[in-house]
Amino acid sequence: MESRKEENKNLSQPEIQWKRLAFFTLGFSAILLLYRYFAEPYFSPSALKIVYNSEWVTYFASDSSLQFTAPAELKTVYLPEKIDYMRYIQSFQYDSDGELQISVNISVFEIGEKVSIEGALQGALHELSQIQGLTLVKNKVEEIQRGGKVISVQQGEFFLMDERYTFVNLVSAEDLHLWQLTVTYPTKDLYGKKIAQKMQDNFNILL
Repeated sequence: MESRKEENKNLSQPEIQWKRLAFFTLGFSAILLLYRYFAEPYFSPSALKIVYNSEWVTYFASDSSLQFTAPAELKTVYLPEKIDYMRYIQSFQYDSDGELQISVNISVFEIGEKVSIEGALQGALHELSQIQGLTLVKNKVEEIQRGGKVISVQQGEFFLMDERYTFVNLVSAEDLHLWQLTVTYPTKDLYGKKIAQKMQDNFNILL
């Protein structure tokens, strides 16, 4: 605990907020996966096929900076009206009984020169590694170009309660804006991969 406090002393307030946001996104996924392991031991992998073939709709961020496609059951998460050092934040979440997790976040910071994509990616991995019982086994990052914007695609795998999961984390930033999409699913489920790919293909920054 002391070491983490000491580490945070060396970070600016916006960087600390980035770490907290990353923890919210990936921590949300891990908690639901723990629920799935203990409460849904007989959950059928075919459920993700149902999700993939269900109704999908197009969503727009309320600041009109992002357009994306996701299952119609995606819900808006209501965050505190005011978060320190944040001018604007909007979050969407979806989970299929802890089996599939989707998180979309749009954030605008109040201070700083620009958002660091590298910092956001590293912060997400750091907070993921702090979750008890989780072992990260693979991680890679590549960049794609879409509509003149650079999007970093972080993909990795981890073990949680002896089951292997894949996470796909898309991050893009411009000035003080951050856009992030995270999808987590059981590695063995091919429909999880299809869902992640479909969302990645329909993640469009409009700013």
